Amino acid sequence: MINKITVSGGKDVKLAANAATPFRYKQLFNKDLLRIFRDSSEDETENVMLADVCTELAFIMNRQAEGANMNALSMDDFYTWLEDYEAMDFVMGAEDIINIYLASTKPSVDAKKNPK
Repeated sequence: MINKITVSGGKDVKLAANAATPFRYKQLFNKDLLRIFRDSSEDETENVMLADVCTELAFIMNRQAEGANMNALSMDDFYTWLEDYEAMDFVMGAEDIINIYLASTKPSVDAKKNPK
């Protein structure tokens, strides 16, 4: 499912999250997204780090939504992509970014109950 967020200046950014998202994130940024979210806390240092993670995650999710060749992504692509946005765009949209990602981690069907 493709969602969108609106960042400062009214610019819409398409985002898509799926089962590949954490693996694509790790492929480019060499960080375990699931561990980051599991270990996050209310610590201020963690919040600064999560701001960076949200920006990186927005990049991966945007590239997925745009149908980019995910195997060809590089840090140069990330930096070039960032040049189109303001410094705080994805920090301000962090809650929406995380919610879109987390929605992709929920089961899409209920487990069948075993008959008694």
